[in-house]
Amino acid sequence: MIKRLTIIGASLVFLGAAYIGATGAFFSDAQTSTRNTFTAGAISLKVDDTQHYNNAICTLLTPGVESTNSSSTLVTAGDFWVVTNPQRDQYPVAGSPCNGTWTSTTLGPTTQFFNFSDIKPADTGEDTISMDLTNSNPAWACADITLTKNQMSTTDTTPGELANDIQVFIWNDNGAAGGVTPGNNAYDSAGGDTALTPTPVSLATLLGGSTPNSMASIPLADSNVADNGGQPLAGGSSSHIGFAWCLGTLTVPSTSGGAFGCDGSAVGNSAQNNTLMADITLQLEQSRNQPTFMCSNTVTAGAKVGSNFAHYIPPTGQECNVNVPSVDITTIQEGVDAASADQTVCVAPGTYPETVNLNKGITLASTGGPAETTINGGVNLTSGSSAIEGFTIIPGSIGTSTDSIFMAGGLSSVNIASNDLNGTTVAVVGSRGIETTSGGSYPSGIVITNNEIHGFTTGIYTNPHTGDPFSITDNDIHDNTSGIGGVTNATVENNEFIDTTAGGEAMGADTTYNGPSTTITMNNFLNGSKINTYGGVTNVSAPNNFFNLGGATQEAGESVIFTPETASQYAHN
Repeated sequence: MIKRLTIIGASLVFLGAAYIGATGAFFSDAQTSTRNTFTAGAISLKVDDTQHYNNAICTLLTPGVESTNSSSTLVTAGDFWVVTNPQRDQYPVAGSPCNGTWTSTTLGPTTQFFNFSDIKPADTGEDTISMDLTNSNPAWACADITLTKNQMSTTDTTPGELANDIQVFIWNDNGAAGGVTPGNNAYDSAGGDTALTPTPVSLATLLGGSTPNSMASIPLADSNVADNGGQPLAGGSSSHIGFAWCLGTLTVPSTSGGAFGCDGSAVGNSAQNNTLMADITLQLEQSRNQPTFMCSNTVTAGAKVGSNFAHYIPPTGQECNVNVPSVDITTIQEGVDAASADQTVCVAPGTYPETVNLNKGITLASTGGPAETTINGGVNLTSGSSAIEGFTIIPGSIGTSTDSIFMAGGLSSVNIASNDLNGTTVAVVGSRGIETTSGGSYPSGIVITNNEIHGFTTGIYTNPHTGDPFSITDNDIHDNTSGIGGVTNATVENNEFIDTTAGGEAMGADTTYNGPSTTITMNNFLNGSKINTYGGVTNVSAPNNFFNLGGATQEAGESVIFTPETASQYAHN
């Protein structure tokens, strides 16, 4: 999720007139106004989603006996398909797990609006997406959709048919006339809902193409009078978007609030086994001082790669549950020890010479960003549902390892973002920027994004190799002996790999490599950096990447399929 804040500053200069004359006594008085403060406002967004698929609703259930169809079923906590009117050959099956409904949160690789592995002609669905502005500043809003994969199968990168065969219809679901409820999972034109796509269109038409990097910016609220009345989203409010899809021909209901239709008869057999992936970015822009903002002004053609710490938004005010330093707290470890689960520990600028044991599910974040806040000694991460954001982290000795971040085995839901993992000052063979270990089970739901990782023997060392899902996106990984070791079951996307030694290893794939669940695409491989394979691994798929010396420079016999190859270097974030 990209959130932008533009601050325009002006210098205030006061010129005092000095009078020089004869010495004398004068009555005088002076008044001082203290603590004059400018505080930059913030734009903050959280998103929730409710997913429908055919006649089922993805529903968050609590442990115990819950109704998932006409009968009651014993369930554990989680998302499950609930079906009120089961059909013959019911799909999805009532009571089976799903992952498309969640409460208000920040977006990431584990919050997917659509994640279906077996769609058939005439399948249809709808998501109601709610955007919650969590502070008082109004904002313009755009939905940027970028196609990242559209191919015949997980191993055949020939362009597929799904981008042409899937039709979508998107609308502002904010109507409230005639008793209509905003965000009611239906298109109510009579109630005030407004179409964002005038008619159902194929994804290829919407995005202007069916190849990776095809994209469109959809105005949810900009200065165009046709979109949200030309008004920004109000601060502290919620706004709702409806997104309907169909594998086939989608028809909008003829009556307000009715059901969408889907005719799959025109879908050919060539769509079988096709796979399509896209990124959806909900983007905010401040509305103050931008009265004529248009969503189209924010779109830059093509993907961008690498990190940009300017995107880091530090926590402020009430977002901070524990502050370091504060009364009785002088070290980061003391702040961690004082925090409870799901809280945020905010660390002020400075250098902290310690190894931090992050042993509970909390967010550890700096208030000044990585340029101003350094942990000199590494982080020993032993708890899932945690985040490390906004630090320079110099490695330390953690067990038998020398790492910036050492991650215990079996962790899930970890976010490592906007950090400078710097191993240049520690000349230790075997040092790692991020190391994961097995501990009897694979890690899962690990997000590594917007980091700079450099100066290590291995930038990211995955042992027992990457879990599922494991996301490595928008990082600068440079000047390591190996950028990523043992990659598999991961999305490696929008990164830039470069080493001062020409022909260095950007990443290595060994016998654990699992092609169908691994995505290596839209990265820059500079100065001849390579994808190497070991142990007879074949068919490592890496389409739509840029190799500055050409993909053919991959060593003979390394079995990397680099076509189609991007001809131009991706721009840097």
